[in-house]
Amino acid sequence: MKTLTYCVLNDQTRLQVCSTECDPLGQACIIKHTLIPVYCTGKGWADSRTSGFTVAGGIRTGEAKFSLLDGGVPIATLAVCLQEPCSAPLWWWLHDGAPTPLPAMGEAPPAAWAALRWDVDDELLPLWVDWWGKHVAYGLTSRQGW
Repeated sequence: MKTLTYCVLNDQTRLQVCSTECDPLGQACIIKHTLIPVYCTGKGWADSRTSGFTVAGGIRTGEAKFSLLDGGVPIATLAVCLQEPCSAPLWWWLHDGAPTPLPAMGEAPPAAWAALRWDVDDELLPLWVDWWGKHVAYGLTSRQGW
């Protein structure tokens, strides 16, 4: 059973997530609406093309960066580390770009990991933001060729 470390930097959450927590239909939607469009154009959707939630970012060998937008306004940032050489730089990129200071969480976990940073107060985030972050991460870790 494949696992990855999932972190939420603002509240210092760090937990192991199993692949069984990501359902196949959710994976298919994330691949279709988020991963493929971001990979090809740098822009995609968080849940569907009719939602006001969009995604901007990039997918490169070993890492991916996503900004979750609500009506064009950044509300959260997600980084996914797929390979160890990308781990420390990606971890510090998340911290350095924070709109407000983040609590200390120490060093980056070993790859593979995903880390979510809230860029607005948590009350303004959609309830599904953790679901989205975990599914994006598993979509990247479970398929080759990104």
